Formats: sequence, structure tokens, C-alpha cells
Amino acid sequence: MGDKKLKLLYLAKYLEEETDQEHPAGMPELLAYLTANGISAERKSVYDDLRLLESFGMDVETVKGRQFGYYLGERTFQLPEVKLLVDAVQAAPFLTQKKSMELIGKLEQLTSRPMARQLRRQVYVLGRPRTTNETLYYAVDGIHTAISRDRQVSFRYFDWTAEGQRAFRRDGAAYVTDPVALCVDRYYYLVAYDALRQDYRHYRVDRMTDLTVLDSPRSPLPRDFDLGLQLVKKVRSNFFDKLRQNRKNKKQYFILRFWPLRRVIEREREP
Repeated sequence: MGDKKLKLLYLAKYLEEETDQEHPAGMPELLAYLTANGISAERKSVYDDLRLLESFGMDVETVKGRQFGYYLGERTFQLPEVKLLVDAVQAAPFLTQKKSMELIGKLEQLTSRPMARQLRRQVYVLGRPRTTNETLYYAVDGIHTAISRDRQVSFRYFDWTAEGQRAFRRDGAAYVTDPVALCVDRYYYLVAYDALRQDYRHYRVDRMTDLTVLDSPRSPLPRDFDLGLQLVKKVRSNFFDKLRQNRKNKKQYFILRFWPLRRVIEREREP
């Protein structure tokens, strides 16, 4: 009885991992796979199991003709959708190369093994160096937790020196703040409320370290709080920072005004 239950699970696993429309599996392949996993089976029982999987909800398709076989058709994510997710992971500058490959490996499990080979594509995003802070993902998760629980967070904040070393602000003393939201504009930013100054602050999450969710509750937000307005301020701040940084590079910036954001088009100055 145990082998019969395992047989059904192994068949489902094989269909998910090894088959697709371009790579159907014939009965000899299915039987060989089961045998390799220590399960003996007859053709008729496998046919019955395939029909059982189909009635359960798996989209088991049949290919007729010379290459008679079976494959898993509809999946939670189709290949073009998985490719979009992979491209987004590869293009994200707030992910380290190591973490990008780990996530892509997990995304590959959403499709068949033959199709997964198509996902290992390199996306080139000029002018976007990747972060090297491996703790960013845990900081993002901690901030989400703090916001959902209405708690404060503490962290140390640093800048990168010309030598590639961390230079901690406040001589390494911890920041304690009220997290409001996370936003992504090339990098992850924490929008935090400073109750003493009655103003908002923005912090790059990849420049945080030792983030801790505290037991102390965060201060209530002002009644007139507008998250959208804070994000607009962040975009404007980023624009002017970039403008100052690139003056030495002799670049021109053309600003087309749209509400509520500004669209910035950059063009190299002609010699």
C-alpha cells in the first residue's frame, strides 16, 4: 500500500520537474523512473494514476502520434512569467550576485528542468552596481515585521568610503526610529517618522546593519500623513542628488513635469 501512495507522488514529481510541451515523457520513461526509485509498477496502474492526478487538478496532457507521451501543461507560473521574474531579480541592484543566483535557482523550480535552462540569462543594466550587503534581505523582513506589529526598529547606518570601507554615522551609535513604509527606487528605502522633529526620514536599507525589531511601540502617525507625498519627496531628493553628482560629468537633464512625479530624461552633452 505504501508503494502505491509513493508511486502517485513520484509520478507527480516527475511530471512537474521533467516534462513540458516540448519534452513529453513516454510510458517507458515513467516506468524507468519509478524503478530507479525502488517502485515496481505496471502500465495499467500508471495509466490509472495519471487519470487520478488529472482528476485531482493537475493538467496532465497527452501527446498522440509517434512521440506518444505525457506532460504537465498548465502551471502556476508559465515560462514567460517566470522569465519576467528572473529578469527582475537579475536587474535588481539591491540584490547581491550570490542572492540573485539563489533566488533564480528557486524560480527555476516553478518550471520543468529542460525549460529552466532558458532562465539562466544575463540581464545587463548599465550604471547599476550591485549591493554587497548580504543582510539586506533580513533587514527588509524585519522592517515589514515591525510595521505590521507597530514596533520601533533600531539599526546602525553607514556610508561607503572611497576605499570601499564602511564609515558608520553617529560614531556607530544605533538609530531608533518609527518605520512607516518600504519603497523601491533602484534601492530599498525605509520611510521613517521622527516624532521629536515631527518630520520624515529616508534610509537606504542596504546601508543598515544590526537591524532589530524593538518591543517599544512606534509613535502614532500625524493625521495628515500622506505616504504618496513622502515617496514623491524621495524621488525628487534622488533626482537632485544625481544632478549634483553628475555635474562633473557634463551631463544635461531635461525635466518633463507630470503630476505627481517628474520624469527625468538624461542626455549626454554634445562636445
